[in-house]
Amino acid sequence: MAHIIGVNGPRSDENSKELAIAFENILLLCPACHKLIDEDVFSHPTDILYQWKKNSEKRMSRLLSMQENQKRKVLVLRTAISRENFPAI
Repeated sequence: MAHIIGVNGPRSDENSKELAIAFENILLLCPACHKLIDEDVFSHPTDILYQWKKNSEKRMSRLLSMQENQKRKVLVLRTAISRENFPAI
């Protein structure tokens, strides 16, 4: 899990503390990609990262969409990043 706008890291700003626990500010990445976007901020501005998140959510929505007669299961994800607890999603 990566912050799009980190508290004290790349792309941080005056709203970073509030964004630290906002679901909209979290992007799921592999460790290698997480390191890459944090080391090369110029090539990975916030608008690009928010677009990646939006595209990923659309893909997952299509992949996970179900017909009315299909069973559903609830997945609860809880984690802590930088000692901040995130609400269940």
